Amino acid sequence: MRLKSNQSRTATGPSSAAAASLPEVLDNFARRHEAKMAAEVGCYRTLMGAIHMQRVVTEYLSDFNATSKKPMNLVLFRFALEHIARICRIITSPGGNALLVGVGGSGRQSLTRLAAFIEEYEVYQIEISKTYCKTEWHEDIKKVLRMAGESNKRVVFLFSDTQIKEEGFVEDISNLLNTYEVAGMDGGRDQLYNFFVQEVRRNMHIVLSFSPVGDSFRERLRKFPSLVNCTTIDWFTKWPTDALHTVAESFLSALDGMEPAVAAQLPGLCVMFHQSVQELTDRFKAEARRHYYVTPTSYLELLLSYKSLLGRRQSEVMTVKRRYEIGLDKLQVTEESVTGMKEELIALQPQLEESTRQTEAAMEVISKESVEADKVKQVVSKEEATASAEAATVKAIKDECEADLAEALPLLEEAIKALNTLKPADITEVKGMKSPPAGVRRVLEAICIMKGVKPARVKDTASGRMVDDYWEASKKMLMEFDFLDSLKKFDKDHIPPEVILKVRPFTQDPKFQPKVIEKQSVACAGLCSWVIALEKYDKVIKEVEPKRQKLREAEAQLEVVMAALRAKQAELKLERAEKLISGLGGEKTRWTAAARALGEQYLRLTGDVLLAAGQIAYLGPFTALYRSSAVGRWVKECQARGVPCNDRFKLEVVLGDAVKIRQWNIWGLPKDDFSTENSIAVDQGRRWPLCIDPQGLANKWIRAMEKDAGLQVIKLSDANYLRTLENAIQFGKPVLLENVMESLDASLEPLLQKQTFKQGGALCIRLGDSTVEYSDAFKFYMTTKLRNPHYTPELCTKVSLLNFMTTPEGLEDQLLGIVVAKERPDLEEEKNKLILVGAENKKKLKEIEDEILRVLSASEGNILEDEEAVNILQSSKVLSDEISEKQKVADVTEAKIDEARAGYKPVAHHSSLLYFCVTDMANIDPMYQYSLRWFVDLFVRAIADSQRSDDLEDRLQLLNSYSTFFLYQNVCRSLFEKDKLLFAFVLASKLQMDEHKMVPEELRFMLTGGVAMGDLPLPNPAPEWVSERMWGEHVTANPEAWRRIYDSLEPHTEQLPEPWHTRLDPFQRIIVLRTLRPDKLIPALTLFVADTLGKRFVEPLPFAIEPSFNDSVATSPLIFVLSPGSDPMASLQMFADDKAIKMESVSLSQGQGPIAQRLVEAGMAEGYWVVLQNCHLAKSFLPTLELMCETQLVEGKVHRNFRLWLTSYPSPIFPISILENGVKMTNEAPKGLRAGLLRTYMSDPISNADFFTGCAKDPEFRSMLFGLAFFHSIVQERRKFGPIGWNIPYEFNENDLRISVRQLRMFLDEYPDIPYDTLSYTAGECNYGGKVTDSHDRHTLMTILATYYTPDIHEPGYRFSTSGTYYPPAYTGYKGYIDYINGLPLIAQPEVFGLHENADITKDLQETNLLLDSLMLTQSREASSGAASFEAVVGEVAAEVLERLPPNFDIEAVERAYPQDYYNSMNTVLAQELGRFNALLTVIRNSLQNLGKAVRGLALMSGELDGVGRALYDGKVPAAWLRRSFPSLKPLGAYVKEVLERVAFFQSWVDDGAPTVFWISGFFFTQAFLTGAKQNFARKCCIPIDHIDFDFEVRDGPGDVAAPPEDGVYCAGLFLEGCRWSSELHELEESEPKVLFTPLPPVWMVPREMSRFSSFPHYLCPMYKTTERRGVLSTTGHSTNFVLDVKLASSKDPAHWTKRGVALITSLND
Repeated sequence: MRLKSNQSRTATGPSSAAAASLPEVLDNFARRHEAKMAAEVGCYRTLMGAIHMQRVVTEYLSDFNATSKKPMNLVLFRFALEHIARICRIITSPGGNALLVGVGGSGRQSLTRLAAFIEEYEVYQIEISKTYCKTEWHEDIKKVLRMAGESNKRVVFLFSDTQIKEEGFVEDISNLLNTYEVAGMDGGRDQLYNFFVQEVRRNMHIVLSFSPVGDSFRERLRKFPSLVNCTTIDWFTKWPTDALHTVAESFLSALDGMEPAVAAQLPGLCVMFHQSVQELTDRFKAEARRHYYVTPTSYLELLLSYKSLLGRRQSEVMTVKRRYEIGLDKLQVTEESVTGMKEELIALQPQLEESTRQTEAAMEVISKESVEADKVKQVVSKEEATASAEAATVKAIKDECEADLAEALPLLEEAIKALNTLKPADITEVKGMKSPPAGVRRVLEAICIMKGVKPARVKDTASGRMVDDYWEASKKMLMEFDFLDSLKKFDKDHIPPEVILKVRPFTQDPKFQPKVIEKQSVACAGLCSWVIALEKYDKVIKEVEPKRQKLREAEAQLEVVMAALRAKQAELKLERAEKLISGLGGEKTRWTAAARALGEQYLRLTGDVLLAAGQIAYLGPFTALYRSSAVGRWVKECQARGVPCNDRFKLEVVLGDAVKIRQWNIWGLPKDDFSTENSIAVDQGRRWPLCIDPQGLANKWIRAMEKDAGLQVIKLSDANYLRTLENAIQFGKPVLLENVMESLDASLEPLLQKQTFKQGGALCIRLGDSTVEYSDAFKFYMTTKLRNPHYTPELCTKVSLLNFMTTPEGLEDQLLGIVVAKERPDLEEEKNKLILVGAENKKKLKEIEDEILRVLSASEGNILEDEEAVNILQSSKVLSDEISEKQKVADVTEAKIDEARAGYKPVAHHSSLLYFCVTDMANIDPMYQYSLRWFVDLFVRAIADSQRSDDLEDRLQLLNSYSTFFLYQNVCRSLFEKDKLLFAFVLASKLQMDEHKMVPEELRFMLTGGVAMGDLPLPNPAPEWVSERMWGEHVTANPEAWRRIYDSLEPHTEQLPEPWHTRLDPFQRIIVLRTLRPDKLIPALTLFVADTLGKRFVEPLPFAIEPSFNDSVATSPLIFVLSPGSDPMASLQMFADDKAIKMESVSLSQGQGPIAQRLVEAGMAEGYWVVLQNCHLAKSFLPTLELMCETQLVEGKVHRNFRLWLTSYPSPIFPISILENGVKMTNEAPKGLRAGLLRTYMSDPISNADFFTGCAKDPEFRSMLFGLAFFHSIVQERRKFGPIGWNIPYEFNENDLRISVRQLRMFLDEYPDIPYDTLSYTAGECNYGGKVTDSHDRHTLMTILATYYTPDIHEPGYRFSTSGTYYPPAYTGYKGYIDYINGLPLIAQPEVFGLHENADITKDLQETNLLLDSLMLTQSREASSGAASFEAVVGEVAAEVLERLPPNFDIEAVERAYPQDYYNSMNTVLAQELGRFNALLTVIRNSLQNLGKAVRGLALMSGELDGVGRALYDGKVPAAWLRRSFPSLKPLGAYVKEVLERVAFFQSWVDDGAPTVFWISGFFFTQAFLTGAKQNFARKCCIPIDHIDFDFEVRDGPGDVAAPPEDGVYCAGLFLEGCRWSSELHELEESEPKVLFTPLPPVWMVPREMSRFSSFPHYLCPMYKTTERRGVLSTTGHSTNFVLDVKLASSKDPAHWTKRGVALITSLND
C-alpha cells in the first residue's frame, strides 16, 4: 500500500488494513532482515510467514532493548504484529503519516517505537512540563524539522493527544500534515527553503496517537480534516482473546512450584477476569452512572501483580510454616529426649556423686556468692570450668607434639614421593653396575643397615684384612621383588637405637646428600633422601614420645572429668527440657493447627493470589456490590477450572496483616471490609493510588499514617509543587497530592509510570525539566474530592484508582463513636484506650511469637544445648502469657463497653441512612453537594440540641426525630422548591425500606409504572374513562367502584373500595392512585410524608438570610443558588444594613477576576463583606476562587467579621469543595401570577415614582402599564403548563419587560395618538418575540398580547378573562395597584391564561413526571436482596418483546404487488414506509437477541446494548430504537403495542389493498403520505402541485366514510388536545372535565386549488406527531414533529382556541 502525500489514506478497521498490509510487509521485513543478515554473516534469508516474522521482530525488539534507556517488555502476538506491519508500511511510504486511534494502554506508542527502530528511524517526542507552552512547542517543531531537513535524519515525530496543552498544537500538526510547514515559522520562499521542505517531506513521518474517548477527538477531526485526509488511520481495538491468552502464557510461563494442569488454566482465567471486568464497567456506567476503562495495561498489571504477589506470598507462607514445623520438631525431640535423659541420669548417678564430692568445697563458695542461684546449673558450670582447664592442658600437649612432628613429616613425605618416582628400570640399572661409585655404595650400605641386611666378609685388597662388604648384600637386596614397597612400609616408629647410631655417620657426611648422589645415580638419590628422612624422623619421634605419653594420660583424666560433666549436663538438659515443654507445650496444638492451615493456604495461594491480583488491578473504582459480584464470579470460575482457592475469598485474609490493619484503623481508616480492601490495595499495589475521596476519609488516613515520615501535602494549584515533589523523591519522603480534578499535569507522567533509570550509578527519574535521584523510600498518594470523576483511559492505566467513598458500615461505626463520645464520654474514652492497648498487645504478641519461632528455627542441633536460646524462649513465653492475660481482661472489658455502646447503634444506623439520602441529591443538581464533615457537624449539633431523657429508648427516639428534621431544615434551605418534597420523600422511603415497611419493587413500580406488552388478558370494561395505560397497570373486575376516585376533586383523600383499602398499606394505596390519577400523586406523596415523618416535613420553610448567616464563619463562603427571576442582592443589602456592615460586590465576567481577588483580600483584612455575583459565568476564575478559599480563608488569616457571599446558577463547573464547605441557600423567584405582578411593580423602573407618574397620557399609561405587567406574568406562568402553554419553554426575563415598559412610556409621551400596532410590534415581535423560534408560539404570543395592548383596556368593565376576577384597576396611585395585586387570588386558575381547567391536570402531570424522573436519579439500579436482578428483569422483558415481534416485510413482493404508478403515488409511499418499518424491526430484533445473549454471559455487553437493557429495566423505550423509530413519548409497553398496531395496519394494506380510511398515526413520514395524496390529484387534474393544498372536512356522520373518496384521503387516528369535537354541532367545543385528549372523527383531506377553498368560520389547528409539539428541522425540510395546519369549524373566535393551545396529536403518551 504505497501512498502519495496529501492523499486520504484511511483504514476504517483493523481487519481490512491487516489483510492488506501484513503480506506486503512480510516482504518488506524480508528485505530488511536479508540486508541485516548479509551484513552480519553474508547470507540471504526470506520471511516465510507470520511465525517467521514474529521471530524476526523479536530479534529487533531484543536489539532495541539492548540499546535503549527505556526497554520495552512486549509480547509479540499476531495482533501486535499486524499493527507493527501497518506502521512500518506507513512510515516507509513516501509522505506516509499515521493516526493511531485507541484507548490508552493499547500499545500505540510502544509499537510505533519498535516499528521506527525496525525501519531505522529515530523517534522524536516532546517532553511536557508545567510551563510548556506555545514557545517551547515551536522550538520542538523547529528541532524535529531541522533533524529531517538539515541533518538528513530519518525521523518519526510521535505525538499523543495527552500532550495537547493548547488546541493550537493540533492546528500546527494539521499544517505539518498538509504542507510540512507551520504558519509563522517559514523561512521564505527561496530555492533553499523549498529544498529544506522537500527534505523534511522525505525524511519525516508523523505518527499521531489519539484516543477516541470523549468529544475532543470528534471535534478535532471536524475542525482539522487533515488529521484524517493526510494520514492512514489504524484502529487499536480491544485485544482479541487469543492475544490476551498469548500474553498471559508468556508472562506466567516461569512460575515455579505449580502443577502443570493448574498452570495451564491460569491464562484462561486471566482472560476471563479481563473480559468480565470489561462487561462490569458497562454495567457500572449504566447502573451507577460511573465511568471506568479497562485497557490492556490493566491486564498487564494483573499479570505482573500476580507474579510478584505470588512469589512473595509463597515465600512468606512457607517461611512461617517452616518456622512452625521446626518449632514443633524441636518440641517433639525435646519430649522424646526427656525419658532417655532420665535413664541416663540413673546410670551416671555414681559418677555424679563422686563429682559432687569433689566440687563440694567450690559449691560452698559459690553458694555464698549466690545463694538463690540454680545449684545444679552452678555445679555443672564448675565441672565445665574444670573440664575446660583439663581440655586446655591436653590441647597444649597435643599442639606441641604436632609442632615437632610437623618438622619431620614433610621430609618423610618428600622421601616417599622420591621413592614413588623410581621405576624397576632404575633399580635394574643400579644392580647392573660392575664397579659402582662410592656414593652409590654408601647409600646402599645405609639401606642395608636400616633393613638389617648383614654384609659379606671379604678380604680387603689394600690391607689384606677381612672387612664388611655391603655391595654383594646390596645386590641381593635390590633383587627382592618388593624392595621399594618394603621401604614405603618401613616401621618408622620402632627403629632400633643401634641402627640409628650406625646410620647417623652417613647422614652427617656432606657427600651423603641427594643432590650429590643424583650425579652418580638418580635411583640412589631417592634412596638417600629416604635414609636421611628416617634418621631425622627417628630423632624427632624420640623427643615426642614422652609428650605423647603425657597426652594419653591427660586425655584419660579429661575423659573422667567429661563423664562427670556429661552427667551434670544431662541433669541440666532435663531441667531445660522440662522448662521448654512446660513453656511451649501449650503452643503445640495451636502451632500444629497453624502449620496445617498454612499448608492448606499455600496450596490455595495459586488461586487466592490470582483473585487478589485481579481485585487490586481491576476492582478499585467499583463499589462493594460490584466487587463482590465480580469476585464471586471469579471464584466459581477458578473452582470450575480446578484452580485451588478459598470458597469465601477475602482480600484481607490473603494479603492483609491483622496488626497492620488494626493500626490503620487507629489512624482513621474506617473498619468496614470495603475500606480495608482499599488500604490493602494502597499498601500492596504496584501503581500509585488515586483515591476517589469526596468525604476525605482517605486523606485523613494517609495524613495520620505518614505523619511521622514527614508527609508533604501539595496541590496542582501550588506554585512550587514540583519543587516540593523533587525534594521528597530525593530524600524518600511521602507526598500527598490533594484535590486532583479529572486530569493530571503531564509533568507527572514519568512519576506515575515510575520511569526510573540509572545515571552515574544512582537511580534517577526525570520530573519536568529536572533529573532527580530516586529514593526507594518515596511514596506518592493522590486524592480527589470529585464524587463521580470521569478519568480518561490514559489516566486509568497509570494509577491505581480506588473508590474510598464512605460505606454504610464504615459511616455507622464512625457515627456510633461520635454519639457515644457525646452521650457517654466515659465509655468512649475507655474504649479508645482499650483499642490502643489492644493494638499494642497484639503487636507485641505477634513480635514475641515471631521471636520464639525465629529462635527455634535458627537453633542448630539440639535446642537443649543452647542455654541462651532456652532462656530467650522461656522469658518470651512468660512475657507472652502476661500480655495474653492482660488482653483477656481487656477483651472482657471491651465486650462490656461494646454491649453498652450497642445501645446507641440505632441512632448511628438511622443517621447513616440520612447521610446517603443527602448524597443522592447530587444526582439531581450539581449544586446539591454536601460534605461528610458538614453532616457530622450537624449530627454533633443535633446531639447537643435535642431533648434529653434518662430512659435510653426515649432518648434514642428523641435524638432520631430531632436529627432527621434538623437535617431536613438545613438541606432544604439549599434546595429548589421542586426538590423539597422529593427530598422529604427520599428520607421517608429510605427509612421505611430500612424498617421493611416498603418493598423496593413497589417503589420502582411507582417510579416507572407497569411494562405491559401487547394485548391484555382481559378487555377494558370501561373504555369511556379507563385509558389503555390505566387498564394495563390497574386491572379490576368492578370499574364503577373505582369511578368515584377517578372523578373526585381530591382523589388522594378518598378511601379505596374494600377490601383494598384495608388490605393495602398507605404506600400501596399511593401506587393504586398513580394508576388512576397520576396528576394527584404529588399531594398524595405530601400526605404520605406527613404521616410518615410528620407535618413539619411538608410545611413551607420561610426563606431568611439570618439562620444561614448564624451558621457561617468567616472562613466559609455563603452561596446563593439562583433560579430564573431570582435576585437576592436587595435582601442581602438590606441584611448588611441591619448588621451595619460594609458590603462590596462585583459581577464576575470577562476581566473581573483580578478585581474580585483584590476585593476579597481587602475584605479579609478589613472585615467587610464581599459579594461575587454570577460565578457560573467565570469559568476561568473559579479555580482561582477555589484556591483562595482553601489557602486564604483559613483560621487566623481572616477578620472575624468578614464574609464571602457568592451567587451562581446551577453549574457543573462550580467547585465542589466550595459547595461542600460553604453554606448554601436558594432564593427562588415567587411562583404564581400574583407574586409575579407584585415583583414587577416592586422593581425598577415601575417602582420609580418619577417614571410611574410622569407620563403625558397618565391614565392610559397606567392601564396599559398594568396590562403589560399582566402580560409579562402570563407569558411566564404559561410555561408551567408545558407544550399546551408554549411549544418551547422560553426564558422571558425582566429585561424584556423593562425595555417594553420604557418603550411604552416613550411612545405615549411622543405620539399624539396611542400607536397600538407599533407597541404590539416592538413588544411582541421584537422584545419578547426575539426569543420565540416557533411560528405557532409567535402567533400565540401576539394573540395574548392583543388582549392587553388594545383600546378596550381603557374602558370601564374590561376584563382579562371570563371569570371577571382579573381586570385593569381604575385610575389610581402606585399604592392602589399594589393593594389590588395583593387582593388577587394566591393560586390563579387556568382560565386567566386562556386555558381550559383541564390544563391544571396537564400541569400536575408534568410536575408528577418531573418528580418521578428526579426520584429515579436518586435510585440505584443495583438489585436489592430478594428482588429480581437487573439481568433477570431485562432478559424476561426482552424475551417477551421478541416473542411478539412480527417478521420483516417482504418489500420485493410488495413492490411486485404494488408497482410504481404515476397516477398512484401511494404505492411508493407504501414501499417507503415498509422499508422504514423493516429497519426499525431489525434494530429491535437484533438488539433484543444480542441483549438476551449478553445477560446470559454469551456475548459482550456493549455500551449500546447496556443502554437498551437499562431502558427496558426502567420501562422506557431504548434510545437505539428511537433513532430508527417514528417519534414517540410512550412508555415501553405502549410503544411496543403501537409498533405492533402500525405493522398490522400496513400488513392489512399489503394483504387487502389500500384502506378506505387511512390511520394517519401509523405513518413514519406523515408528510410523504400527504404529499402523495396531493400528487395523485395534481397528476389526475394536470394542475401544478404548488397550486393546490388540502381543504378539510370532518366526516362525523354515520356512513360518511363507507367508501373511499374520489379525491384526497380519509384520515383517522387524530386526537384533539385542549378541546373536543361536537358531532352534533359539527364544530369545536370545550373539553369535558378530566378528559385531556378526545379522538377526532375521520377527516377528509381534500386536495383543491387554493383559489377554490371553501370558506367557513374556522380555527387553523396545528397537527403534531407527539404531545411534545416541539421539533427540529430535518434534512427533508420538514419538522420532526409539526405536520400541517388543519382547518376545523368553530363558532368561537380563533383567538380563543389559540390561547387554549388547541392542537391535533397523532400519537399520545400512553
